[in-house]
Amino acid sequence: MREWVGRPLHRSGVPEQGERGEMAEAEAQPRALALSSRRCSPPSPPLPTSPTAIESLVQRSGLLQGMSCLQELDLSRCLKLTDAGIRHLTSISTLEKLYISETGLTAGGVPLLASLKNLSVLDLGGLPVTDQALSSLQVLTKLQYLDLWGSKVSNNGAAVLQKYTKLTFLNLAWTSITKFPNLPSLECLNMSNCTVNSILEGHGGKAPLTKLIFAGATVVKEAEAFTYVETSFLTFLDVSKSSLQSFCFLPHMKALKHLDLSFCMMGDDSVEHVACIGADLRSLNLSNTRISSAGVEILAPHVPNLEVLSLSSTLIDDIAISYISNIPSLNVVDFSNTHIKGFIDQVGAEPSSILSLQELESLNHLERLNLEQTYVSDEALKPLLNLQELRDLSLRSISLTDLALHYLSSLPKLTNLCIHDAVDKLWACFIPSLRNSKNEL
Repeated sequence: MREWVGRPLHRSGVPEQGERGEMAEAEAQPRALALSSRRCSPPSPPLPTSPTAIESLVQRSGLLQGMSCLQELDLSRCLKLTDAGIRHLTSISTLEKLYISETGLTAGGVPLLASLKNLSVLDLGGLPVTDQALSSLQVLTKLQYLDLWGSKVSNNGAAVLQKYTKLTFLNLAWTSITKFPNLPSLECLNMSNCTVNSILEGHGGKAPLTKLIFAGATVVKEAEAFTYVETSFLTFLDVSKSSLQSFCFLPHMKALKHLDLSFCMMGDDSVEHVACIGADLRSLNLSNTRISSAGVEILAPHVPNLEVLSLSSTLIDDIAISYISNIPSLNVVDFSNTHIKGFIDQVGAEPSSILSLQELESLNHLERLNLEQTYVSDEALKPLLNLQELRDLSLRSISLTDLALHYLSSLPKLTNLCIHDAVDKLWACFIPSLRNSKNEL
């Protein structure tokens, strides 16, 4: 959830010119000032960074009032910042972006922000914003980004949000909102850990929603929850850890590129719904689901452009690797905590075994591979020598010895190597050619 709860706009879907916090070149006044307790990027001379010192700075209103060109201010997690401190900010009419999540601001202090008419970005995450307080901010007609996670806004307050006609990003995670009305301008919506009955129901044109997050949500009416979503725009869907048990809505979401079904009740019997929309999928997270190798066999032929695949903590075994080897675009694969052992036993007059990881040789773009908490041994890793693009490898097994490093030392582009729980003598035989890697043993 934190990615959508957090502040970086370039990750949340709101258009941004450059990184937040950049200082405008050749200007006498700062355009952006960060006083967050997490980081501080102040103009010269350096400003205090402790919450108490920050509150003192804000109270000295003359210091901030003199910043007549200030456009962006970050005071996130400054717990000493109260309603009294906010009063001194309201005179900075040039402010366009304000981040005051998890501060000491109360519902009574929120209406003070109504004087900042130029605000396009407002982060009130973790604050006790009520329906009444939210209603007082309707005058902020330029708002495009509004973060209200953990607030006290209810369904009545959600109706007020229709007044924000330019709103493109909205975070309502951890609120009591169950029905969210139609908002024709909305592109990104987060209702993680909410109880959801319906979204975007109402008159007017459908919202051009591109990102939707229901992580940890309880979906009461599964058949109706997605009825009013314009699926032709939706490219990102996260329903991880949600209560969803039926996935019949998926075949209608043909534009999806990123799909997170981790910790859901997805199994082999439902994987066909994913296969129906697989043509454009780039990232698929099926970790901690009931998918087995049989489900992977169904899915693999339908996701030719898949680049990232997570099957961590699923029921797959070595048989799944042969199916995954037919997905040519893969560059990140997570097999951690599965039944993979690196061998497939051949039954016959002369029983034998073949190395299952050699199937990965066909993945010419594979850069990251996670085999932590699997049953792979030294010998099983030998086929990895042919993965010429592999840069990141994670292993966790008590059966690995110095022989494993001997094999891995020939990987030409390996820069990140993580080996947990290996035997002690592994370090003693550390291979010199791996010394440029970032190793964790």
